[in-house]
Amino acid sequence: MAKDGSAIATEDAFDKMCHILLPKEVTPFRIDFPDVRLSQVDSIRMAPSSNLVAASADPVIEIEDQKLSSLPEPSLSTKLVNQSGQVVNVARVLGTFYDKSGQLVWVSGSYADRALLPQTAVPVTIPLPADLASKVGSYRAIASTYSSSRFQ
Repeated sequence: MAKDGSAIATEDAFDKMCHILLPKEVTPFRIDFPDVRLSQVDSIRMAPSSNLVAASADPVIEIEDQKLSSLPEPSLSTKLVNQSGQVVNVARVLGTFYDKSGQLVWVSGSYADRALLPQTAVPVTIPLPADLASKVGSYRAIASTYSSSRFQ
């Protein structure tokens, strides 16, 4: 932010990733803003975010039929469909829940109770605390997987 409160610049570094950051690993980084002097900067605000991006060898998992249920047991129910030709041994769905202004309210996840066979839908339910259900305005679900040929 500039000294007058206006934004000087923003940066998206998705295409500048130089290595994989492992859990609990810390790495230095630097963001350059051309034509901006340090004397112009009053404060810096960072809003880091991450995306899971499937590599070409990773199975593609479709998340379909998402439904947010309210009381008595609030939850996000969905179905996972393995679009690849290989068995996925472990599948996890992570749900992020936001209020109407887009602020994060809750994060929760759940595992599929069985392996994902190709083209077979498997239901997954992510629980949501009852006292937060009325605050949820939107949500996002992502799937992560683990496959091992020795378990097949």
